[in-house]
Amino acid sequence: WLTKLSASSDVADTLRGAPGDVKSDREVILAAVRKSGTALQYAAEPLKADKEVVLAAVKQNGDALREADDALLADKEVVLAAVRQNGGTLIDAAPSLRDDREVVFAAVSNRGDSLAHASSTLRGDVEVVAAAAAQDVESLTFAAEALRKDKESMRRIVEVAPLALKFASAELATDPDLVTAATSSKCQNLSLKQRLEEVDDSKDPKGYDQVLGDYLLASGTSPDIPHVVDALFSHLTSLVSAGKTGQMVEALLYSIFLFSVSTSQDTIQVKTRSPGGRGPGCALVFGFGGGHFKELSGQVDFYSSLGFQVIATTPCLGPQALAERQKNALAEHLREALAEREDMSLVVHVCSNVGMGFWINLMGAWIEHKEAPWNTLPELHSILKCLVVDCAPFVPAVLDKAPSKAPPIRSLPPTDKGLEKLVPVMLGCMGGLCRQYAPHIHPIAMSQEQRFGQLLRGAAKNGSSLVAPSWPEFGDYKKWETIDVTWKPPLPRLFLHSAKDRLFPPAVIQAYVEHTKKYNPEALVLVEKCETAPHCKLWEVEQARCAAAVRTLLAKSSIIPAV
Repeated sequence: WLTKLSASSDVADTLRGAPGDVKSDREVILAAVRKSGTALQYAAEPLKADKEVVLAAVKQNGDALREADDALLADKEVVLAAVRQNGGTLIDAAPSLRDDREVVFAAVSNRGDSLAHASSTLRGDVEVVAAAAAQDVESLTFAAEALRKDKESMRRIVEVAPLALKFASAELATDPDLVTAATSSKCQNLSLKQRLEEVDDSKDPKGYDQVLGDYLLASGTSPDIPHVVDALFSHLTSLVSAGKTGQMVEALLYSIFLFSVSTSQDTIQVKTRSPGGRGPGCALVFGFGGGHFKELSGQVDFYSSLGFQVIATTPCLGPQALAERQKNALAEHLREALAEREDMSLVVHVCSNVGMGFWINLMGAWIEHKEAPWNTLPELHSILKCLVVDCAPFVPAVLDKAPSKAPPIRSLPPTDKGLEKLVPVMLGCMGGLCRQYAPHIHPIAMSQEQRFGQLLRGAAKNGSSLVAPSWPEFGDYKKWETIDVTWKPPLPRLFLHSAKDRLFPPAVIQAYVEHTKKYNPEALVLVEKCETAPHCKLWEVEQARCAAAVRTLLAKSSIIPAV
C-alpha cells in the first residue's frame, strides 16, 4: 500500500477504497497524509487522535483539521499548524483557541476573512484586525463595531490597508486625519510608481533595483510589501500591454525576480541555546528561491534539538541595498555565535541552487578575509566541519559531461543552456512572492501570453548583465570546486534529494554527485534519496529520513557522538 499511495495522483481517493487494516496502519496513514492531508478522513478513528498523524496532515492541508479528534481541536500546536497553512480552518478550532491571540493572528495573517471565526474579544483587537485587513480589507466587516468607531484604532488600520477607511463609522469615514493617513499610504505606492516611471525615462537598467532598494529602506522596519508587489507588477503589465520590449523591460522583470527570491526579504532568524547551554556548534541554514525563512522550520528545529545555535535565512538577491544589509547582518550574527568558544564547529545547510549559490559567494568573501565584515570572523577552514546540500545543485556544465541518463538540454541553442531551468525558477519565485503578498497576481498565467513569455526568456538570458548584482546570483561552481579541493581534511558532505523532485530530478543531482567524487575523490560524499517529497519539501514530508541522514553526517564528521 505504501507503493500504491506513492504512485497515486489522488491519495485520498486511493485510501478510501482500502481495507480496514490498511486504514488502521499508522505508517501507511502517515505516508498518505504527508502527501495529501485530506486523506485523514479515511483513517481509522484512533489515528485521527494521533497528534503526529494529525500534525502531518494539517501541515500539508489545513482543511484536514476538521477530521481530527475533538481533543486535538484544542491542541494549540496542531491548530497553529493548520491555520498557518489555511487560516480558514480557524472555524474548526476549539472556542478556547479562537480566543487565543497567537492562533488568531496567524489565521488572519494567512486569510483575512477568518476574523469572522475569532472570539468577540479578538475581533476588537486592533493589531489582529489590522493584520486581517492587510490580507483582505473586506474582513473589516467582521471587526467589532466599537473598534470601527475608535479613531486611533482606525488610524492604525488604514495605515496598513488604506481602503479600510470605507469600513469606519459614518463619523470617522470623513475625518480629515484618517483621510490623510489613508491617502498618504496610497501616495506612498503612487510614489513608487512615479519613481519606476522615472527609471523608464532614464534608460538605466540598474535603476529599477536602485529605486526599489531606496524605497524599501526608506519605509523602515515595516515596508508595505503587498503594495510594493502590486506596484511592480502593475508597472510591468502596463509596459507589456503598451508593446514595450527590450533591455529596460527585461531589467524590470529581472529586478522583480531578484526581489522575489526571498519572500521574507533580508530577515534572518537566530535561534540561540538556553543561557549556559553548551552544544556542538553553529548551524547556518540558507533557504530556497521563492521561499520564506519560516519554511526552514524543519531544518531549524532539527539542529536546535541537537543543541546547535541556528542562523537561518532565505538569501536576499535583490534589491542590492537589502542584499548588502543581509550580508552584513549575517556576518554579525556569525561573529557573535562563533565567539562563544574556540572549538566551535560550523555546519552549513543549503537548499536548492539559490542556497548553494549564496553559500559559494559568502564562502569566497569569508575565505579572502580582506574586507569588513568578513575579516572579523574566524578562519573558515578552522571551523567548517561539513556541508548539507538539500535539493541541489543543477549545474548545466556538469550535465553536458554526464552519462546519457542525465536529462539533456536540447530545446535551446548552446548559448542559452541553463535557461530551461532558470525560466521556471523565475516563475516559481515570483509566484511565491505573489501568493504571499498579492494573490490576485498570477505570474505563471501571465507567462502563457506570448509577449510576456518572450520577455521572460529575454530577462532570463540578459537580466544578470543588465542589473549586475554584486554577487553572482547562483554562485561560481568553478570557484567552489577550486576551494573545495584545498580543504584539509576534505570536507564531508551530504546530498539530500528526492525521487519525486520534478524541478531537479534525481539524475541531475546524481550527475553532480559523480562529478564531486571525480574532482574530489578523497572527500566523504553521502547521498540520501527521499521517496515522495517534492522539491525543497523534504523536511516537511520525510523529516525522519532527512534527520537520520544528517545525524549520520554529523557523527562521521565527529560533531556529535555516533548512535
